[in-house]
Amino acid sequence: MAQETNISQAIRNSLSQYFAHLDGMQANNLYNLVLDQVEKPLLECVMQQANNNQCKAASWLGISRNTLRKLLAKYKLD
Repeated sequence: MAQETNISQAIRNSLSQYFAHLDGMQANNLYNLVLDQVEKPLLECVMQQANNNQCKAASWLGISRNTLRKLLAKYKLD
């Protein structure tokens, strides 16, 4: 799947740049940092493509509608 490869490569490139800019400093809370940076644009894009249909978006994401609602609220996208 070319899309997975492109997304994975974009994340690798971004992380490489992140570490290069640390200039020897310690990385902190990297897991949450990456999730926060990826999750919000993912939700924005999926919701736009689903015409704000939460049932459709949740199905595409493979999560429940309640989980989607919580994530939308977390990022103030509701």
